[in-house]
Amino acid sequence: TGDIEHRTKITCCAFSPDSRLVASASSSNLGWRKIKGHRKRQWFSEPTRIIVSEATSCTTVANLEPSEIGVQALAFTADGKCLVAGCLGSLNVWDTTSWPRLRSFRAHKFVIEGVFCLPDGHLLTWSAGGVKLWDRACSQEVGGLKEPSGRITAFSCSPDGRHFATGSPDGSIRLWTTDALRSPF
Repeated sequence: TGDIEHRTKITCCAFSPDSRLVASASSSNLGWRKIKGHRKRQWFSEPTRIIVSEATSCTTVANLEPSEIGVQALAFTADGKCLVAGCLGSLNVWDTTSWPRLRSFRAHKFVIEGVFCLPDGHLLTWSAGGVKLWDRACSQEVGGLKEPSGRITAFSCSPDGRHFATGSPDGSIRLWTTDALRSPF
């Protein structure tokens, strides 16, 4: 046990499938800082950061910079070979062997609030506007759906990746199969 230090608010975290690594993201921070010796303030910005650490020692393995600010979701693929980050509207995918960014692509027009890596290698993402299914290998949308009530406020996926649930502001929870996502919306 130990601490992993970020300088700003933590927005999300995720363990690798083998529990060896933990990834954590901090938000961008814009604010005023007191200039040393003066009462004036200076505008500053802390970039969005993703820190990947060994879970047992908290030793930093990688410091990653996403293509956009606003990381709200992190997930490792089922095989542990990739880390996926959902940002404002884009997905970033890193290889976990030496941490190069494999790709970054636009995925939603709203903030990506959740990412789930299906056992077959596809990615499920959700935002207020709907759920989308992605082929990770080619960054192509292969399906999706919109919440009938108009907005998704909660999302969960079964461990086997065959079912998921969406929650909406009208108080309803809807259960779906990932087969329902096989046609783009």
